Amino acid sequence: MGETNTGALCQKESTERNYLFDNCKALLIFLVAAIHMSAAARSACGAETVPDILMLTASSFHMPLFMMISGYFSKRVKRERVTDAVIIYLTAQALFFVFDFFFTYGMSFKKITVVGILSPGFSMWYLFALIFLRLFHREISSMRYSLAIAAVISIAVMGCNMDTAGRQAVVKTIAHAIYFIIGMNLTPEHIKMLRRFPKWVYAVGFAAGAGVLVVMTVVFRLLSANTLRLMTIRAKSADDLGGGIKPYLMYVFVTLMALYMSAMILGLMTDRKTKFSIFGRNTVTVYIVQAFAYLIYCPVAKRLSLYLPSIAVYILGLMLAALCVAGAGNSKVAGLFSEWVSIVEKKIFKARG
Repeated sequence: MGETNTGALCQKESTERNYLFDNCKALLIFLVAAIHMSAAARSACGAETVPDILMLTASSFHMPLFMMISGYFSKRVKRERVTDAVIIYLTAQALFFVFDFFFTYGMSFKKITVVGILSPGFSMWYLFALIFLRLFHREISSMRYSLAIAAVISIAVMGCNMDTAGRQAVVKTIAHAIYFIIGMNLTPEHIKMLRRFPKWVYAVGFAAGAGVLVVMTVVFRLLSANTLRLMTIRAKSADDLGGGIKPYLMYVFVTLMALYMSAMILGLMTDRKTKFSIFGRNTVTVYIVQAFAYLIYCPVAKRLSLYLPSIAVYILGLMLAALCVAGAGNSKVAGLFSEWVSIVEKKIFKARG
């Protein structure tokens, strides 16, 4: 598939690497894995530690920036190229069915239905969202006031019941659409303007923003386990925030902070090739592998918490996150997955044509 890989997800027309975004995605995919492993440790230990607070802080901006980058590259994606994402999503879903059967023994063959396929396992909601948003990216880009409409709809899903995986995926897709649309409206000129200041300015700005989020986490419990969903997907029940206008003010605050922190990262990150750039090219393989690693680490963390201090359980989780990125993000592993997508894709188009 040449320059194409699962990290690029459908960017077949790209002829030149954008190392700025590769480096950003490398950081973000590590945060995805680290946040999930941190959640497993928190669940096992029943207490928040410094690593957990930092991960909760990162939760407020890591997926918004991921969606913005996805939207940025979706402007050049042909609708037919969404096939890549569909194949990857269905492959991941099939693997989840197998994992559920052999490791949790909770699988019922009744799950292997259209409803089951449309209920993304664990963190596979991102692929579900990417398929939907890229499928309709032309309509979204031609819609007037699409950003305002997305914001209103995102507010509307606050308090939605997410008791099923499929419903959760839909809510998360709607809630993150605003960032995808912002990414679609970004241009290279916007990025150039954003990066016009010295690096130290962005470093100070990022530290200040992170400090605000940490304070909100520790003092106001804004990012605690009970309210994390509001910060990340805008769907926490308004009753938990006291009702009235407070949930909507929280929404505005969280959205602005997500955009601010994303801007600081884009300004701070180097646009040169680094030894981490390769991991930013292969984010989808890491995304899938870390999801299974999380499911495995959950029971392991509970067992470890009986013998080790909670900080050790968190550190081991972060080490596992780094291992997922290093292992699944290398070219050989990603290349195997890309070949699978290519083979299936050829068979599909051959059957159609």
